[in-house]
Amino acid sequence: MGHGQSSIAECRPVGYGSAQWLELDVPDSLVEKAKQAGILEQEKFASMLERELVREKSAADFWTMLDRVHAVPGEPMTSEEINVEIKAYRREKQQWRESRR
Repeated sequence: MGHGQSSIAECRPVGYGSAQWLELDVPDSLVEKAKQAGILEQEKFASMLERELVREKSAADFWTMLDRVHAVPGEPMTSEEINVEIKAYRREKQQWRESRR
């Protein structure tokens, strides 16, 4: 490790059967800030990792969906066309509600 670097973090996530050691090479100042924030406590660290995994998956899912949208043939709808569709949907929904009375 270089100057100003620290190896940190025993990671034993809550809910998992066995302990795992996690060694990170990060600046001492970051380790200090993380300690002061309580992030290096096992439960908080595990929770932070879980949230980050969810965030990463959500971002990947978003980009996948965006690629699929861009792959749809034809021209994108204009704002006017979208508003016409929304109004038609609302009319249909209102008619359906009235027919159920």
